[in-house]
Amino acid sequence: MENDTEQITPASDSKPPASKPRRRWLRWLAVPIVLLALLWGFLGWLAPGMISDAAAKWAKSIGRTLSMGEVRITPWDMSLEVRDLKLSEGDGRPLFAVKRAYLNLDPSMLLIGRWQAQEFSLEEPRLALARNRAGQWNWASFVADAAGPAKPEGGSDKLPRLMIKALNIRKGQAQLSDQLGGDERFTLVPLNLSLLDLSTLPENGSYTMQAAMTDGTRFNWKGSINLQPLKSDGEAQMAELPLASVWPYVQPHFNTAAPEGRLSVSARYHFEMSGKTPELTVSPFRASLLRFALKAPGGRSELTIPEVRVEGGALDLARSMLKVQSIELDQGLAMAGRDRDGTVDWQKAIPAAPAAAKPQPAAAPLPWLVNIEAIKLRNWRVSYADQGFRQPLALEAKLPLLSGRFSLSPDNGFALTGLLARLDELKLGAQGAAPVLSLASAELASSQLSQKGRRIEPGKLSLSGLDAQVERDRAGQINLARLFEPAGGSKPAAAPARAQGEAAPAWKFDYPEMALQDSQLRWTDRSLSKPASMTLSGLGGTVEVDDGRQLALDLAGGLNGGKLAVKADIDAAAGALKGRLRADGVQLAPLAPYALSGTSLRFGGGALSADLNLDVGARGWRVGGSAGVARLAVYEPGEKLPLLGWRDLQVRGLSAQGMPLKATINDVRLQGPAARLVLDEKRELNLTRLFAGQGGKPATPAPSAKAAPLPLVEVRSIHVQGGRVQFADHGMKPDFASDMHNLRGSIQNLSTRAKQRGNITLDGDVDQFGDVKVRGALSPLAPTDNTDITLAFRNISMGTLNPYSMNFAGWQVKDGRLSVDLRYLLEQRQLKGENRVVIDSLQLGDELPDSEYKGPRLPLRLAVAILEDSDKRIDLDLPVAGSLDDPQFSYGKIIWKAIVNVVTKVVTAPFRALGALLGGEGFDDIRFVAGEANVTPPEREKLVKVAGLMVKRPKLMLSISGGYNADADRKEMARAQTDLAIFAAAGHQLGAGEPLPLPDMQDEEILSAVKSVYGKQIGRFKLLGHTLKPGGPSGAALGKLLRDELIAAQSITDASLQQLAKQRAANARAAMLKTDPALQERIQLGEPVKVSAGRDGVPLEVKLKTP
Repeated sequence: MENDTEQITPASDSKPPASKPRRRWLRWLAVPIVLLALLWGFLGWLAPGMISDAAAKWAKSIGRTLSMGEVRITPWDMSLEVRDLKLSEGDGRPLFAVKRAYLNLDPSMLLIGRWQAQEFSLEEPRLALARNRAGQWNWASFVADAAGPAKPEGGSDKLPRLMIKALNIRKGQAQLSDQLGGDERFTLVPLNLSLLDLSTLPENGSYTMQAAMTDGTRFNWKGSINLQPLKSDGEAQMAELPLASVWPYVQPHFNTAAPEGRLSVSARYHFEMSGKTPELTVSPFRASLLRFALKAPGGRSELTIPEVRVEGGALDLARSMLKVQSIELDQGLAMAGRDRDGTVDWQKAIPAAPAAAKPQPAAAPLPWLVNIEAIKLRNWRVSYADQGFRQPLALEAKLPLLSGRFSLSPDNGFALTGLLARLDELKLGAQGAAPVLSLASAELASSQLSQKGRRIEPGKLSLSGLDAQVERDRAGQINLARLFEPAGGSKPAAAPARAQGEAAPAWKFDYPEMALQDSQLRWTDRSLSKPASMTLSGLGGTVEVDDGRQLALDLAGGLNGGKLAVKADIDAAAGALKGRLRADGVQLAPLAPYALSGTSLRFGGGALSADLNLDVGARGWRVGGSAGVARLAVYEPGEKLPLLGWRDLQVRGLSAQGMPLKATINDVRLQGPAARLVLDEKRELNLTRLFAGQGGKPATPAPSAKAAPLPLVEVRSIHVQGGRVQFADHGMKPDFASDMHNLRGSIQNLSTRAKQRGNITLDGDVDQFGDVKVRGALSPLAPTDNTDITLAFRNISMGTLNPYSMNFAGWQVKDGRLSVDLRYLLEQRQLKGENRVVIDSLQLGDELPDSEYKGPRLPLRLAVAILEDSDKRIDLDLPVAGSLDDPQFSYGKIIWKAIVNVVTKVVTAPFRALGALLGGEGFDDIRFVAGEANVTPPEREKLVKVAGLMVKRPKLMLSISGGYNADADRKEMARAQTDLAIFAAAGHQLGAGEPLPLPDMQDEEILSAVKSVYGKQIGRFKLLGHTLKPGGPSGAALGKLLRDELIAAQSITDASLQQLAKQRAANARAAMLKTDPALQERIQLGEPVKVSAGRDGVPLEVKLKTP
């Protein structure tokens, strides 16, 4: 056996010694693998059920209920997934629930003493926070029960060292219920959160939590937390929070698309909730909002703010105090718009108010104390578009500065103090068009707004560069009125209904002092045939308000090349104004289209100056002071000399008032007046021709049963110096022209008082060596009742009258001097005229041949030989007498035509009488004006001569038969009756010897008189038919139509015509009997006869015969 032993031993000694350790190492490696496999199997198959049972038992042991659905553990990535986890109180009240919880641990971090998870996700978690009436929080009770007995004194209550790389909460919900605070409830949904690198690692004895969200938001917290009582102190920062991420919580209350912008907040805080109300102190805190952009519903308007900064904030919730050092908003853009229905686009973001529920007693509001030391808006732009007008309105402006202080207290309410504002480049107008109103700058000085006393106290308001463009179009519409014309169908927003019994006091507004500078008002009127425009430029001044009623206005500017200033005190409540208006050198040319519209006249210039005192009140108005117009000139087309004008007109001592209207002028100074009167080839006066074509039609005045009393107007003196009147008659061949110059003198005491006459004293020069003097007195409103005027022309060259002698007599005049004395005395419409014509050294030229003169031939040489005395003077007296209600007097050609008529009748009548005595035909060339029975001075002169012949021949018998022409006399009698009635109704009394003019239908008074006479004579209903006829004539055309119908309606019977003829014969006989009454038996009257009327009138049939 020993051999065997020996044999075995060597054999064993011969095997390799390393084979046993290798097998031992494999056994050791297999052990952990088996254990790991067992652990993985345990965790994957056994542990989920054990965890679910253990958790349920543990929860039951602390009086709670915990249930889990599927529990899954994945050992190879150390992840835990739990579904349908529910934790509740023993009575079933929920504490926490989650549809899915997922945890991915990193156990390797336990080696360095901290818990770390790569991911912790909760899907649809539901967290219930509740505090009972005893002030105990449900989660504080849960934590206390879960923690077990209290730690021995000196134990650590530090938070565990924890790092979560990714924390995700999706579709979460948090519900708060507080029975101690009044059974308040609050639910926050949905809650979505993604945090990165959440940490509770200790730092310098405190705890710090840092987290980052996937949207870039970063959270930092440093401090401490105690759960019972709930208490926390620390510092917190939130950076770059996108507002879009929290907008779902705001959207139910302000429904717009999510805004752009990122919010950052940092604060130091203290929070404690040990009593009935939470205690929260946040001080200091600051916040900033970058790149904020919010669009109104519809997307047309937006609010953008590049940066909002809040500095120096402090909040004390328990004491209801909030303080902020400053809030700054820079470079913002604010846009708003209103739709055609009157709704502002931002209003659409506010949801409709729910149906009114049963009113509940409201809790008393907390007595908050809020103080914001500075609110500043810098460099903003504002824009407003309003579709509620017919032309959409656009308003744009820049807001360089808006700042102030805000405070709120339970005793005083809210208040804004130190409010400063500046507005630049304001533009208001229709969209897409040039602005109608613009403002370069507006500054508001320190202002106050206080809820206590409900008072607004604005500071001084300074406006600079105001530019208003006011325009009237061809249709007469003002652009500003058209700009604010509501759109069709739009309705103004209804004011909110005030609750019954509500009587909130009105706010009191103190009007600010206003300053205006470098402004202008531009006016353009395109309704005229030639547009008018003017500019009030350089406008500046101040407007002050005292006691909310008295308005002190002090403005000055430049108007049309001159200066205009007004200083006034205005009482708006009493409707009173008292002040002073000054104008200096204001050019009238821009106003010319208003006066000359529709004419071809050209305005040559004129400048207005005035210094007037204004007083307007409930009892009427008063104006006093002085005024003047310098260098006024109005020209006809193509003419170099003015039609009308003067060098200077000054009105001094002006005093006017209303209710009743009264005006007094102490002195009028007229320097260098000039007028140019021209008769064209048709013998039409230039003034009549120019203004007859005026396009504007005067407004038709309403018929009045009784004329309004005339205003009292008194002019104490009018002084004229250097006047000039030029007269030309192009109807004469060759043309006639005369120049009355150096006209000077005065008119004293003109008045509209009854029976008061003004005195006239005027001298002037005629042509080169003649002169004219005007003396006398007249009553302006009743010249036919109280007038005594004398006109004296001296040394007028007959050569200048040559065109009249050639045209009316067929003779040329070489030389001679003419003097005329005309005196007209009118008393109660009775005329007494003493006219004297004196011709010295008359020298006739050649008689015109038939080829040059077609008129009746006058034997002027014989007439001169008969009329001229030994001193070579012809002296003719032409007295005029009669009633203005009966005859018509024409003095248009009194200087020459009267001479022609006298010469013609005086020269030709004796030769015809002598011819009759020798067996010739009877005498028939005494003529009467159609429609008249008065013997004109030339005709009277002829009858006197005839009477003289009869005196020298005792046996001569004369038969006079009155003649009448049915057409001419009837027409003129009807016209005279009509026109006299029109002028009487218009209050226009004709002057002594003044020819009955043609009524000017452009005159408002004449047109009104025509209607009045028409209504009385024909009928008011027919008048209404004319005035109301659609498309019918109006203005001057209507007046002419009415006058023509009035003339046609006059009843002139044959008996009236025969009576007129008899009166003519009687007047002619009476004129002859004045020479020698002894001729009464020798002059007989015959029966009226029909005759043919010529251009010289209606002839009187005269027959000479012997006994």
